Amino acid sequence: MQHRQLLLSLCQRVAMLFLAIASSVSAQTSGGLYAPDPPPGSTYIRFLVSQSDGPVDILVDGRSGVTKLPAGQASPYLILPGGKHSIELRSSGASQTTLKSEIEVSQGRAATVAFTSLAANSLPLLLTDKTAANQLKALLTLYNLQPGGSELDVLIADANTKVLAGVAASASASIAVNPISVKLAVVKRGETSALAQVQLSMAAGGAYSIFVLNDVNGKLQVLSSQNRTEPFTKR
Repeated sequence: MQHRQLLLSLCQRVAMLFLAIASSVSAQTSGGLYAPDPPPGSTYIRFLVSQSDGPVDILVDGRSGVTKLPAGQASPYLILPGGKHSIELRSSGASQTTLKSEIEVSQGRAATVAFTSLAANSLPLLLTDKTAANQLKALLTLYNLQPGGSELDVLIADANTKVLAGVAASASASIAVNPISVKLAVVKRGETSALAQVQLSMAAGGAYSIFVLNDVNGKLQVLSSQNRTEPFTKR
């Protein structure tokens, strides 16, 4: 009897081990719990449109990249091969605009492609982004997307303590900061009167963006968000 029980127990364990191995193989072949790592030398590119009368679609190298992107909202970073890429923006609003351009981003770098206008033949801004090097800090970046606008500072709202200074129009600047919850004020360079205030709750290792732009009616907008990256898939 004991011999039969021992044999049955052994058979059950072998069956469970077989199922575990089969499940593991299935998980690996179907993508598993995690997306695959991007290939070495990949670039990270995201898109933002300041002025649009409706959501836009953006094609990268003739294939779907970002769909129905609202004005003033940054897309997740797309993971792409380094080098040159063709970009085509298609507006689904009343204007039915189509803009084509080429960009080039070095391997291993990140960039924001910002369309500050959808006028015919207008070209996007290509802004190289910093990445978080210190996982104990948060990375904060201000994007001054007002063509021909004033230089801007970022202050801690309650203390008027300067965080970023003199960010030129059509440019960006970054700084590593402590991961805290804070209210920030965007002001013209050297001033303390806020153009707008944003509340950020920043986590260690996270990256955050403040966008200053003019909407389709020319009104100043200040928006903030945490940076996101799409799961890697082969294109």
